[in-house]
Amino acid sequence: MSNQLNEPLSFQEKRELQRLIIQQNQVIASDTASPVEKAEANRIKSEALLKLGVVPIDPAKSLSSF
Repeated sequence: MSNQLNEPLSFQEKRELQRLIIQQNQVIASDTASPVEKAEANRIKSEALLKLGVVPIDPAKSLSSF
């Protein structure tokens, strides 16, 4: 998989990142996962979203623009 954020992703790379996000969402939603596991899953998910070009919006920052 590509390490460059500016380099276009192939269809297969996009699918792999989507699967990774689904897996991390399952960990985050799990009742049995520890806070450390959930934090790590959130970090991995955020990195995958950035690679896909989806930047999570921080609600506090979006409110400050008004």
